[in-house]
Amino acid sequence: MSDRGEVALRGLHLHIDGASGAAGDMMLGALLDLGVPREVIDQAFDRIGLGRARLGVERVLKHGLAAVNVTIRVGGSGQRHGHGPGESHAHHPYRDVVAQIRAAGLDEAVEASALDMFERVARAEAHLHGTAVDEVSFHEVGAIDSIADIVGTAAGLAFLAPVAVTASPVAMGHGTIATAHGILPVPSPAALEILRAAGGMTCDGGAGRELCTPTGAAILAHAVTAWTSMPALQPVAVGHGAGDAELADRPNVLRLVLGRLSGAPAPAADETIYRIESNVDDMSPAMCEHAAEVMVGCGGSSAARSGWTRVSAGSRSRWPVWTGAWSTPPPNTRPAAPRPAPMGRRSRRCSPPPWQPGSATGPEVCPAAYAAVQR
Repeated sequence: MSDRGEVALRGLHLHIDGASGAAGDMMLGALLDLGVPREVIDQAFDRIGLGRARLGVERVLKHGLAAVNVTIRVGGSGQRHGHGPGESHAHHPYRDVVAQIRAAGLDEAVEASALDMFERVARAEAHLHGTAVDEVSFHEVGAIDSIADIVGTAAGLAFLAPVAVTASPVAMGHGTIATAHGILPVPSPAALEILRAAGGMTCDGGAGRELCTPTGAAILAHAVTAWTSMPALQPVAVGHGAGDAELADRPNVLRLVLGRLSGAPAPAADETIYRIESNVDDMSPAMCEHAAEVMVGCGGSSAARSGWTRVSAGSRSRWPVWTGAWSTPPPNTRPAAPRPAPMGRRSRRCSPPPWQPGSATGPEVCPAAYAAVQR
């Protein structure tokens, strides 16, 4: 949906504006409008077994604002289905969704992101219904359209590889909603629990309807590294993803803003920026600051461009797993490093990483090279 250069979109700061709420289709549409190539999403759909023909993309107007509307064709239609009282849909056990994603052959970063998003919903459902995570069966999230939203969004975010993601408080709405469990209050219990567990920030939004779905909440909980108003940045690209409903007082869109933070040094045209990621199990939150200092210092006299940490779930439901990522010039004090992986793909694990001087924690660090561009 955009003619922007692909390389120019990678490795920047991403801000999410959820003034009209958030849903999986809105995020996927906004990513396409931002400039993520359609082929990136199509390949993910093919690998997960949905097929690219299921994805419908069109440009629409929401209160006069152009946005990208995404539909997932289910049973030959382009309609998204609901799950209200009296409706019957096949349920998808959480373990089956996990098995489907793991067997799809997705890129490592895409698979990890999709699994994390689904696990956040599964944990919320287990908490709300008083059951074990492995016993959860999805209603809304297990449907074909929501699997598509999550896997497609994971592919789009992996393509952008933002160094950090901020979000303003997401509008939740108020009132009630009809579900398979009867009439429930808005915000929906699942969406609210997902954001509560992730430390997310919410607001009412002033609309008497559901604005943030559980899928949208899971995507935000996974991606956002800081909940705040948009920082000072130089915008590079803006994308709008359309929601299904027509709101009376505003465009029903999710806005993404991609840009370079104010004060961030412009890289030289021939400079390679490394994104260094580390997953650490069973680490006290108090150690995150020290870990950040160590990773920033690995570049010697060249300071890291930026970095972030977040908490996520690991394989076999390990919790918490702290994930940190830093973008830095090539460290000039380390021994010869392994050859960087192709752009957008993660390299083999290095144990111990050559730039890490004898850590006792032994984190898994995966560098990825990005070409710097002058703007």
